[in-house]
Amino acid sequence: ADGGGQGHSARARVFVDQLMDLKNNKQKHREKAAAEGAQGRLQKWMRQLVSVAGAVEPSPFNAGWDELLQADSTGRWWLVGSAWAGRASAGKRSSSDPKGDPKGKSAEARLLDLAHSQRMNTEVRRSIFVA
Repeated sequence: ADGGGQGHSARARVFVDQLMDLKNNKQKHREKAAAEGAQGRLQKWMRQLVSVAGAVEPSPFNAGWDELLQADSTGRWWLVGSAWAGRASAGKRSSSDPKGDPKGKSAEARLLDLAHSQRMNTEVRRSIFVA
């Protein structure tokens, strides 16, 4: 059946090789060797991942008890992608600003209106625009 591969297309040669492997029970050995190789590569990758991750220690969680209790109003800054309204001291500073400057207040109000008209719909975008 095996004429040395002369006069056969590549598809026919592969088909004949697979038939011979099936007849000689070689396919199971190939699959086992391939699985062991993949497992070895995966184990090596895991060791590298652990060694790299172990070199850098995670930073401590620097959230105070008040920040945890007021998470609904100020935001959860410790979560990636969540909004943050600023620290409590920043809120106190803005409320303690003198109200004797009506021109500054109207300028900020105009900037907030402009930000709203530009579709800056989050508090963070508006505050960056006003600052």
